[in-house]
Amino acid sequence: MRLTILLYVLMWKLQHAAKRKPGFKKMLRKRDYTLVIRTADGRHGRFFTFSRGDVVSRNGLYPKPDVELVWVDAATAFRALATGDEKAVVQALGKSHLKIEGNLDHFFWFGEVLKQMMAA
Repeated sequence: MRLTILLYVLMWKLQHAAKRKPGFKKMLRKRDYTLVIRTADGRHGRFFTFSRGDVVSRNGLYPKPDVELVWVDAATAFRALATGDEKAVVQALGKSHLKIEGNLDHFFWFGEVLKQMMAA
């Protein structure tokens, strides 16, 4: 439940920054793709589609995303993501608590998007 709420808040922050900050929207226009953040069992997840500077997001999974962040479980994902610290994500990767499936370039770009959102 906490992960679901956290991902909803992330969606809201991304959409809010895209509407209010022209520089952030300009950055989002550089790529069009879909990213999924989910648990390995598929019980929890949300997809984020970046298209022409806009962010569309829905609860659940997306049939063929460009990149997926697959967490071992919801509690681990929440702990790492709630910190807002990229070191927590790197540690999760190192401990095999997080797997990246798909285009790694999109994963790294998403990290830059999050940094810009926090600065915006």
